[in-house]
Amino acid sequence: MQKVTVADCCSYYLETLRCRHPESVAQQLGKISAHLGELESDKLKGWHLQRYRAHRRRLGRQDSTINREVAYLRASFRRAQADGLIDQLPAFRLEREENIRDDLLSLEQVNAIALRLKDPLDTIVRFAFWTGWRKNAILNLTWRHVELKSDGPGFIHMPQELSKNRRPVSFPIVGPLRGIIEERKSRALVAGVLSQHLFHRHGKPVKVFYSAWKTAQARAGINPPCVFHALRRSMVTHYRQKGNISESEILALAGMRTRSILDRYTISRGDALIAAVRKAATA
Repeated sequence: MQKVTVADCCSYYLETLRCRHPESVAQQLGKISAHLGELESDKLKGWHLQRYRAHRRRLGRQDSTINREVAYLRASFRRAQADGLIDQLPAFRLEREENIRDDLLSLEQVNAIALRLKDPLDTIVRFAFWTGWRKNAILNLTWRHVELKSDGPGFIHMPQELSKNRRPVSFPIVGPLRGIIEERKSRALVAGVLSQHLFHRHGKPVKVFYSAWKTAQARAGINPPCVFHALRRSMVTHYRQKGNISESEILALAGMRTRSILDRYTISRGDALIAAVRKAATA
């Protein structure tokens, strides 16, 4: 009987995976397959994983990043066992994460970065800062998610399929966001054809811009560079410090899920959100 390797388990998991962004999972598992892929699955031990952790740490990776990779490997083995591909399930231990990120960007820094980016990346960065939405949700927004009104502020709606916590989010089109939407409207037509996505490159959706994001930060004097997700944390800080906005309003705007926002979500979605964004924009 042919032995099942770690790479086989990872490959099977990716083949049977159902998620919105399989490329991210494939990237995580690719790191482990490159290091442990040839190992037979029933011979995987804790010391193999510890050596893998040491290897990744030497490359400068944080425990949180390594934990995500090991967690995907654990998921691969669990599915392989559930579907009869393997019999044994090794023990997986995730390390305690000490590297809590505190990287934040001010409004001035965000604008400096945006000035050093080309369309549409400049507006993506500013949109991410003002909304606090995740990158994948932003890149998948289409014009059907935009509700424009002639008699007042409209809304951008993040449907549940784009929300990580599966809860829809609505953000008022006021303040800087109105200017961003107007700019995207002016670039919606490509060779006479209306682009489906808000943010596109010559009509095609934006996929990856890690290098451009990092280079723009360097040119703006941001050292060390921040991950794109820092814009989400920066939004919360800016709104609290500059806008004097309640926690429930910020959570509702950014689509963050807590027990308190579940209790007050409906109240926060309308006029209070509009006032909150205007307050932060003019502070």
